[in-house]
Amino acid sequence: MCYYISLLISIIRSLLYVYFNRLVFKIHGVSFGENFAARGSISLLKHPQGKFSIGDNVRINSGYDINPFGGEHKVFIRVNKSAQLKIGNGVALSNCSIHCFKKIYLEDNVMIGGGVKIFDTDFHALSSPNVITKPVIIKKNAFVGGYSIIQKGVTIGENAIIAAGSVVTKDVPDKEMWGGHPACFIRSIEF
Repeated sequence: MCYYISLLISIIRSLLYVYFNRLVFKIHGVSFGENFAARGSISLLKHPQGKFSIGDNVRINSGYDINPFGGEHKVFIRVNKSAQLKIGNGVALSNCSIHCFKKIYLEDNVMIGGGVKIFDTDFHALSSPNVITKPVIIKKNAFVGGYSIIQKGVTIGENAIIAAGSVVTKDVPDKEMWGGHPACFIRSIEF
């Protein structure tokens, strides 16, 4: 009985978060399409001059109650001044962090697993006064496995798969599986 009561409370809380998160995103000037559902507690840090758009049928899951995998992290999204974060149609994100200082594009039907980190910057400079930023593009139908890190300047090709726990430091071609630290070619994917 206790299990079913906990499950019911979790479902009600999840539905309330969907409406609350839509309001928060709207207040921050985020444009989003139809059927946008952001469940769980989400941290959004968006500069007023940054641009953040979300397509139709996008799902964002945050927290252990919503998805236990990666649930020790909640979704954190940062859009810096003059940055552009664009999330296409049918994208699914779970318990991930996205730090956009310049440009990050997630094209249609991308799936981002729990605990994934996506950065288009090094955050700080080691030997020069300027922080280096380079765009990140994850193309259509790509899948990024849990706890992976996608670093600045990376393009992940269409229908590509990144194995869980990978650190992606260079471009991944279409229809290839990459994994490891740093990520390297594992095999081609046939559809």
